[in-house]
Amino acid sequence: MPKSIKKPNLILGISSDAIQNYINFAEEKKLETMEIKEHGVSIIIKRHKEKDSYRIIPVQREEKPSQLEIDFQADTKTSEKTPEKEPAKDDTLHKIVSPLFGTFYRSPAPGAPPFVKNGDAVKSGQTLCIVEAMKVMNKISSNINGKIIKAPVENGQPVKKDQVLFFIEPS
Repeated sequence: MPKSIKKPNLILGISSDAIQNYINFAEEKKLETMEIKEHGVSIIIKRHKEKDSYRIIPVQREEKPSQLEIDFQADTKTSEKTPEKEPAKDDTLHKIVSPLFGTFYRSPAPGAPPFVKNGDAVKSGQTLCIVEAMKVMNKISSNINGKIIKAPVENGQPVKKDQVLFFIEPS
């Protein structure tokens, strides 16, 4: 008799193993919600605080398959307060953005002083922070000389690709 081929258990077109991996990632990073778009399917994995579990919410079916995209929000106590506003739209301020998804760190190691803080003068090439992605520490450097006006991301928080990390006033 031929061996039976085990078909992957699919939920909304995504394997249950993949969904379990996403849930494990959400638990590890203490994420409140995480949106996943994979192979034309969009789902949201959302944490139930009362039950301390996660639920899967189908979002929509896309016409064309797309590569995997993940969008997430951190589970923080500050999420209930009004979000901080970015500095006034001033053409003179330069933005340093994250080149990838990851976790933002202000210092080279826990307990170490931050690379920079608001008001510090920076030079082109100077390390401003680290964005960790998949256990790789990526140093983010300034590409201009200037002064740090604001760093809107908190230490240890997840960041998205192209999210503003620093506003710098060029000198």
